[in-house]
Order: sequence, then C-alpha cells, then structure tokens
Amino acid sequence: MQALKNLALQHGEKLGMVLILLLTGFVVYSSMGQESLPPEKKPDKHASLSTTTKQRMLDYTWPEAVENAKGDIKIHQPLGSSAVKAIAPDTYAISSWDSGLVQPTVLRADPELLPPVSLETNAVTGLMAFYDPSRIQQLMLEERRREERQKAELARAAADNRNKDPRNDLRNDPGNGYESEMAMRGGYGGGMGFEDDLLK
Repeated sequence: MQALKNLALQHGEKLGMVLILLLTGFVVYSSMGQESLPPEKKPDKHASLSTTTKQRMLDYTWPEAVENAKGDIKIHQPLGSSAVKAIAPDTYAISSWDSGLVQPTVLRADPELLPPVSLETNAVTGLMAFYDPSRIQQLMLEERRREERQKAELARAAADNRNKDPRNDLRNDPGNGYESEMAMRGGYGGGMGFEDDLLK
C-alpha cells in the first residue's frame, strides 16, 4: 500500500499529462475526418454576400417596391370634387312623430297659500350686545387718563423719595464738611499728579 502511494506521488503528474495528450490527439484525429465547408460557404463568400445585400437595401426605392408587390401595397389616390356630395338638410329633419331630445321645462306646482287662523305668540327676552362708537371712544379716553394719572403719581412718589434721602441733606449742608472733604480729595489727587510729572 505504501508502495502505491509513493508511486502516485512520484509519477502522478506524469500520468495526468499523458492522459491529456491522448485526449487532445483523439480530438484532433476525429476532427480530421469531418467534411469541410463547401466553397460557396467560405468566410469570404459570406462577406461578399452581406456587402451585396446591404448595398441592395440602400439602393431600394419606393417605386420598385410597388412594382414588386402590387397586391400588398395600396397607393393613395386623391379623390376628386365629385366624390364629396352635399347632404340635403331635409333628409335628417325631425318630424312630429319624433320625441324631443330634451323634455320641456314644467313649472313646479306649489300649493295654494291660505291666510293664518288662530294666531299664537310667544315672547322671549334676552341680552343683546350693541356696538356704540362714541361709548368706545369715551372708554378709551378714560383709560388713557387713568394711565397718565398713574404715571404722574409714580413720578411724584419717586421725587418724594429722593427728597427724603438723608444723603442728599448731608451733601446740601455746607457745614457738614462734605465739600471740604471733596476739595481735599481733589487737592490730594492734584498733588499726586504733580509728583508724577516730576518723576517723569
């Protein structure tokens, strides 16, 4: 068994090549016995025939087609004036025996209206809104005046608050030393600026 494996590994490729060569030789030998194409079916003959057919189709004309197929092709022939005849209108006139196409319009038959008898009335009360332009203008004017009064009261209250601020009293009193303190601060700042100029 091992000997067969070694033989297959050593000569397996050679055996395959031999089988391929034998099959190729058989195909070539069998094709040599086949009958060859006749002269009229050679490739050059086919090329010449196709060129001749194409040129024949290009040169084909309509009169020639009509001549070759007279029974299959119908030629248009213009009709003369005698082919068209006037139609008399009396031929299709509607007689009294024929019903109309549209039925005549008939008015609707309404019942006779009688006067009312034994009338009864029912009263209903309710609120209804009316549009009065003058009243609307008056309401708008009153609303505008109310807004102006509110603005005036707010401005008056703000002025009173400013007048009641004790800081305003100190600033307005000349004897409280506020102005002298501000003057000293200004002089101190001026002195500092003068020293800065000398250093520069």
